[in-house]
Amino acid sequence: MYVTPDKCSDALLMDSFARRWAAKGHDVVVLGSFPHYKMRGIDVMYRGRILERERIADRYWIWRTWVYVPRFGWIVERLVNYVSFMLIALVTATRLRVDVVHVYAPPPTNGLVGLWMKWVKGARLVYMVQDVYPDVLIKLGVLRNRLLVKILQSIESLYYRVADAVTVISEGFRRNLARKGVRLEKVHVVPNGADSEFIRPGKPDTAFRRELSLGGKFVVMYAGNVGRSQPVEMLFDVARSVRHLEDIHFLVVGAGDRFRELSEECERLELKNLSFAPLQPPERIPEVLATAAVSLVMLRPGVAADSIPQKVYSIMASGRPVIASVDEGSDTWRLVEQIGAGRCVPPEEADALSQAVLELFENREEAVEMGRRGRQYMVEDCGPEAIAEHYLEIFKEVLTPERSPLR
Repeated sequence: MYVTPDKCSDALLMDSFARRWAAKGHDVVVLGSFPHYKMRGIDVMYRGRILERERIADRYWIWRTWVYVPRFGWIVERLVNYVSFMLIALVTATRLRVDVVHVYAPPPTNGLVGLWMKWVKGARLVYMVQDVYPDVLIKLGVLRNRLLVKILQSIESLYYRVADAVTVISEGFRRNLARKGVRLEKVHVVPNGADSEFIRPGKPDTAFRRELSLGGKFVVMYAGNVGRSQPVEMLFDVARSVRHLEDIHFLVVGAGDRFRELSEECERLELKNLSFAPLQPPERIPEVLATAAVSLVMLRPGVAADSIPQKVYSIMASGRPVIASVDEGSDTWRLVEQIGAGRCVPPEEADALSQAVLELFENREEAVEMGRRGRQYMVEDCGPEAIAEHYLEIFKEVLTPERSPLR
């Protein structure tokens, strides 16, 4: 649903793929909403419109639709947001002729557009799973109604059964689908990765650091969404535990449902070694990540059991070590440990996180080496060109000989 110029990982990821596919000579049409990420309404440039077609680059177009924009973050509002996009997207889809429809999910309502394109327009359906629904909502305690759970599980099962191919971002997701009876020959593990050509290791003395008056501090950064899944409030205890070390400073950069609440709480507690900064424009991502000496990934128990957050790849691309506060044995834990790109600690354990920060603070050379190993992995094994090519191979595979070739 989110597409460029929205400032979120979903939009950046799909734009990166679309540009590479178009550059290889394929016609790429992206169907998304008018820009509205983290806004109280649609971007002023697009207000008053229902549908617009825009040429982004040679052989790359975006069809943008009106969408209801949530104002308060309520669950009902989000559902209306998803359904409003789905309805207009269904109508728009009748005007499109494609060989393969590549559906990004969640939200699960996007899958209905894919089914329409497959059943009515004859396209092959590749279902791209970024989060397994409704599992993630159940784990967070957001979804408890048994009837609604069954309905969503039935819809999920339909997508997996009908799709010509399903892509997942981790082996944990693949195992999850296997337990649900999905035929594994149609399930492909394709990590999101990060654009290692755009995100590069940089010197820590950035303009962003100077704007925040951080001087030569050892910056421990959390950058990303501040919502239900991220126990960012844990940093209050961590910051207090190391306040005797004046060189360590904790920084939260982001946005989300709980950002304002937690930033105000930080001010109330008068924590001098912890500060909050708003989400920065996408073009500043490399600079923001370079500001850190260490970057954090924090998720509540159960959330990271089967997935690897996008920020893990971005941090490794930036050449900085990762401290991952996630479920032991999760795909994130195994990846960080396997590469040697940082430290892993159990979720929501402030003492363990404090200890990991101190270890890297006291062993700077080891921290630098961890960052180097993470960067090497991203360049050699998880680069954007390789991942975009992997998707192209899947698209070609699902096209039968009777259909026109992907061109």
